[in-house]
Amino acid sequence: MGEYAGRACPLSPVDVLTEHRAVAYVETSDSSCLQTYGPVPPDLRKLDRVAIVPAPGSVDSCTDDFAVQLFMNADGDLAAVSLLMGEP
Repeated sequence: MGEYAGRACPLSPVDVLTEHRAVAYVETSDSSCLQTYGPVPPDLRKLDRVAIVPAPGSVDSCTDDFAVQLFMNADGDLAAVSLLMGEP
């Protein structure tokens, strides 16, 4: 177990999306609220990706902000998922 963005791990992107259904799809998240531990790993940088983020105006604070990044390989298969969350 551990902690990330002030929350106990493990964390699930599915749980985050279930709790927040007003979402938007973007190439990359540009929120300054999201906690990261470095850049996207080199092997994922070359893959296509989409980020699922809160719809504009649907969160009131950094605590509620998130980005679920989906990385797809050349065949369009899901290759990796990354969850970024705002710090409480």
